[in-house]
Amino acid sequence: MYIPRNIEEKIRNHIARKEYTIITGARQTGKTTLLRELFSEQKKNNEKAFFLSLENIQILSDLNADPENIFKYAIRPIEPFNRLKQNDRVIIFIDEIQYLDKPSNFLKFLYDKYLENLKIVATGSSAFYIDSSFDDSLAGRKRIFNLRTLSFDEYLRFSGKTGTL
Repeated sequence: MYIPRNIEEKIRNHIARKEYTIITGARQTGKTTLLRELFSEQKKNNEKAFFLSLENIQILSDLNADPENIFKYAIRPIEPFNRLKQNDRVIIFIDEIQYLDKPSNFLKFLYDKYLENLKIVATGSSAFYIDSSFDDSLAGRKRIFNLRTLSFDEYLRFSGKTGTL
């Protein structure tokens, strides 16, 4: 059974925006679980949504070779300047983006080429954002959400003790 996190509504609301949504946090805080839940919601809403785990060595190798290889695993959105119709957005959920050799270059390339037609929601370790492989060339192109360990009220929900205070 999935139990929502406090930050989840803010992240869910941000998915509608064109900036990329980056979820960071320490190991075992629930980043992958949250990402899968958000992905499932988008699929239920009939969105063009795709989920990639960069723990898959083949996917990681393909994306390191060329950012355009992401479209081996997802539908390629129409480039905005060639667009014939509105609302042709593709959402790609990427787990463990810090495994890429150059994650910021990867994200910047795709953002600049596909603009609002491609939305990426990605997870990465807390060290990912301060790591030298992730520079701040993504200014204005992303929002970072830090998923922390359980707060007290989240702990109560997870343990089934809500309303006992």
